[in-house]
Amino acid sequence: MEKAGSTEPDKVSKAIIGLETPNLTGGKAKMLKNHHITKPVFIGEIRKDGQFEVVWRTKQEIPGDPWSKLSADSK
Repeated sequence: MEKAGSTEPDKVSKAIIGLETPNLTGGKAKMLKNHHITKPVFIGEIRKDGQFEVVWRTKQEIPGDPWSKLSADSK
């Protein structure tokens, strides 16, 4: 709202594009034009105690896609 100078939804929606904020993994999430954010991808194994062991992760944040490229019905 500060960047938009308004609480009007359309103005705020446009103003948030490109904003970055720290994410919970130590990186930064960035709002993209499609209103999805960048985020890291993790692959993990479930341990016996129910927690996860990360076995692989991306080196950087990945842009979010609004639709699955693998399923035409996801639109």
